[in-house]
Amino acid sequence: MDWVLESAQYPATDGWVIEYSIVSATEQHSFTSTTVDGKHSVVLDAATTGGYGAGEYFYQAVAKK
Repeated sequence: MDWVLESAQYPATDGWVIEYSIVSATEQHSFTSTTVDGKHSVVLDAATTGGYGAGEYFYQAVAKK
């Protein structure tokens, strides 16, 4: 799973990162974006997500500097 986010309000090129939390009824996972080509990038490989349980998840994204 991967995605890219470009934000004029919180530019990755200005030192901002996006911290994500995803939560299900039984689990919580957190990860932070990296800067790739001046944008916020998240890459979660199968080794990372393979242990995540099936079900509905909710997420929250917070910009931090």
